[in-house]
Amino acid sequence: MIRPPRGKPSSSLANEGEPSGLLIATDIRSGQSGAAGRTAGAATCWIVQLAGISAHDQVIEIGPGTGALTDHLLEAACSLTAVEIDARSVKYLTRLYPTELETGQLLLLREDVLSLDWSALLDRLDRRKAPNGAEPETRPKLVANLPYNIATRLLISTTRFANRFHSLTVMT
Repeated sequence: MIRPPRGKPSSSLANEGEPSGLLIATDIRSGQSGAAGRTAGAATCWIVQLAGISAHDQVIEIGPGTGALTDHLLEAACSLTAVEIDARSVKYLTRLYPTELETGQLLLLREDVLSLDWSALLDRLDRRKAPNGAEPETRPKLVANLPYNIATRLLISTTRFANRFHSLTVMT
């Protein structure tokens, strides 16, 4: 069953049911894809199914933006680490997922993924326990709707850590 992500509109966020006082408009020049709406809901649900995400998984999401993919990842009850550079998106996600942040299901990092210390992050995840009591996979799955302007550089930068990932499932 495909569930649309928490009522997110296609161009900006500030509608009924959303955290008040926030407006997130995607910035195409910076490579933000702005995945939202019914089509994005189907695509993000599909990528989570393709990656085989379960409650036992540790997942790294790159560029969660407005949470279109994040919704489906959290529904799978995995332990999620989301890396987002945009301060507006981090603020929005913090208000959208307070329970997941409080329980530890979601770890939200405001960082530039192109300068991320992958070794330190992967070491940190090696020590992380699943908040739902499930024994996590030892190697995380990277799942992302990558901004098109960083996709190649990001994939190249993660190749030196390929043996530390269970899998990489990406769309651009």
